[in-house]
Amino acid sequence: MNQLPDYKKKDIEEAPADVHNNMSVDLCVEGYLDVSIAEFGKALRENPNYPVAYFNRGIASANLGLQKACLIDMETVRILMRDFRLSIAKEKLHAG
Repeated sequence: MNQLPDYKKKDIEEAPADVHNNMSVDLCVEGYLDVSIAEFGKALRENPNYPVAYFNRGIASANLGLQKACLIDMETVRILMRDFRLSIAKEKLHAG
């Protein structure tokens, strides 16, 4: 199994979603991909707008050969990040 270098783990645990995300990353590194996917789901129930958890779950799904699940999560990341960039642009426009 590869070392999963693309996983993102937050350094500071501030919310339950962060705790579940970090636990999931640890499970992935230890090779428990199926368990980690369920744990990423807990993070996303706590915060459904958490692109890092979607990204990480997508990577775990890809490593299990679950391409459709991976693509869905990566598309969700793309949409969330696009919406985030749009909201930042609107804030800058109104602040200017």
